[in-house]
Amino acid sequence: MIAIRRDPAAALLAVVAAAGIALALLYPLGAVMREAVFDDRGVTDIAPITRIFSFPVPRQIILNTLLMGSLAGALGTVLGFCFALATTRAARGPVRTLLHYSALLPLVAPPFALALSTIFLFGRQGLVTRGLFGLEADPYGLSGLLFVQTITFFPVAYLIFDALMRHLDPALEEAALNLGASRGRIMRTVVIPLLRPGFAASFLIIFVESLADLANPLLIGGDFNVLASSAYLAIIGEFDTRKAVAFSVVLMLPSLIAYFAQRIWVGESSVVTVTGKPSTGRARTLEARFRLALLALTLAVAGLVLLLYLAVVAGAFTKLLGIDNTVTLDNFRNVLGGIGTRAMTDTTFLSAIAAPIAALSGLLVAYLVVRTRVPGRIAFDYLLMLGAAAPGIVLGLGILLAFNHPPLLFTGSAAIFVIAFVLRTAPVSLRSCVAALLQIDPSLEQASANLGAGAATTFRRITLPLVRRALLSGAIFSFTRNMTTLSTIALLVTPNWRIMTAQILNEIDAQRLGNGAAYSCILIAIVLVTIVVLERLFGRAAVEVGA
Repeated sequence: MIAIRRDPAAALLAVVAAAGIALALLYPLGAVMREAVFDDRGVTDIAPITRIFSFPVPRQIILNTLLMGSLAGALGTVLGFCFALATTRAARGPVRTLLHYSALLPLVAPPFALALSTIFLFGRQGLVTRGLFGLEADPYGLSGLLFVQTITFFPVAYLIFDALMRHLDPALEEAALNLGASRGRIMRTVVIPLLRPGFAASFLIIFVESLADLANPLLIGGDFNVLASSAYLAIIGEFDTRKAVAFSVVLMLPSLIAYFAQRIWVGESSVVTVTGKPSTGRARTLEARFRLALLALTLAVAGLVLLLYLAVVAGAFTKLLGIDNTVTLDNFRNVLGGIGTRAMTDTTFLSAIAAPIAALSGLLVAYLVVRTRVPGRIAFDYLLMLGAAAPGIVLGLGILLAFNHPPLLFTGSAAIFVIAFVLRTAPVSLRSCVAALLQIDPSLEQASANLGAGAATTFRRITLPLVRRALLSGAIFSFTRNMTTLSTIALLVTPNWRIMTAQILNEIDAQRLGNGAAYSCILIAIVLVTIVVLERLFGRAAVEVGA
């Protein structure tokens, strides 16, 4: 191990990281558990939790949540696999580009966009259901929610399978073909087994994300209640904090189990193809009929995704899409002034502040885990990952409980939003930076240490430039997620700071769907412009460093 590990700076970094995680993450989650176990007098009282399991309605909410998460996980995994198979084995040129970007579109959109467009297109007065076919469809409930959740989260599975399939050695499939195996048999016995870690990881991640989602159940869930929305409504509608905490604790258990199960599965599963030389073959495992069917399916879904987002744009420029299709700019006039403009500037400002903090936090913890021998360094990894494993509504509730009284009175301040944003997105930067550090030969840092540089100097002059791409990826993801999140900040919003997703929820609750669509379009535009600008700036910086 390198000499800089013995530098006092590493120990100081470990102390700072431990204090930050304990104060900003463990303390809020502990506040949720404390509220679940003790009453206002400090007496042990777990009645709110036991009531959930004692009465049929709360029990049904638990079953609804698990059913919705399981179905969304299964459907999202299958759809993501189909898209990855199409882009890597079936589609070429413009078709591949269309499939790729249509699969990524839900990642940069606000949580309400798909649910809102589903109402526009397939609602009781929907353009498709009522306008084209004269049907009186009802998108509210499990079917509508499952449709929206699947489209929202299948990109996660697509990205996982796309990365795995691009690293499969085509020589294995070529060998099986030469031995007389049919293409279908190769898919079943060679490709699918090699992708098993991807199936497990995709299902579990989508399961967790679906359980934690708040926006879609609130908008399109109807009478199909789930734990996340029940916890939110317990506070907003009933002002019953202990009931909300009880729902949150029950929600947190399957989320944590599923999240860390996929971490362990992926960590222990290894798919290795060993060859003596690089393969130049091309995977040819799809039969013609299957390839055509796959392209037809994925193109239909891609067209549906594009149609859903076009409906949001159309809804922003009409009085009430499906009922009064008069073209108007009133929706944008309504939101581009007063509270609307303030929500845009506040959200962008807070997201921009939190993004580099989250990226740097992930990098520093990754450095501790990969490049030091600090006792308990592996625990830093798992503890920081709690920010992603805990459902957003649980994390937001914990932050509200923890920082709502002196000496840590942050309610209504910018700090409480920055804390929430950082905790939610730093784990992604951590994983990205861990992967980047593992690819850097430690001898580079050894050489710096041997020349007399301390840990801080080596980190600043050697490590940081080499991981700048991973750092930028973490910052871009953090900014995007901060701009589009709702569940984590839904309980933290006050008149002091306006958040766009909360404003969208308010507009939709008030049945001002056009305003909600206009907000969504502006939010998507802000995110896309920011991503393009950051990537262009990073590209110029990379050229200057290389020169």
